[in-house]
Amino acid sequence: MQFTTALLAAFAATASARIVGISAPKQVVPGEAFPVTIRTEGYIQSVEDVAIVFGASTPAQAYPGTLGRDLLLQKILGPDLSNVNNNISTRVTLPADFEKGKAVLVGALYSIYGASHSPLVQSFNVTIDVADTANWGEYVDSKGSV
Repeated sequence: MQFTTALLAAFAATASARIVGISAPKQVVPGEAFPVTIRTEGYIQSVEDVAIVFGASTPAQAYPGTLGRDLLLQKILGPDLSNVNNNISTRVTLPADFEKGKAVLVGALYSIYGASHSPLVQSFNVTIDVADTANWGEYVDSKGSV
């Protein structure tokens, strides 16, 4: 019994996780901070998440592989927020003059994978509504890396 407990504790101490996407409220107000969740899951190897940068643009200006017209937040993740099996919360603000309508919110993540330290940049996006009133009752999730 003690061996099993010790083995499980050792495994838990070496557990790894990775970031797999972002979630944001479906409706936000320009100029007001809103919560963004950086979603994580367990993974088979270590991942050092270095930083995530958020940007936004209107759908007409949202080009694949770009952050968009407006850079919103640069968040250092580092050792404290790497390999964590719980989601990471942050807050993002669209510029006060961001036009109402649809917006594409993009998170670009820089990570280093495994023992060989392979670098990877992934981006995740969600389409949100920019309006006069916020509605944080419904969230939208990214659908994997784009």
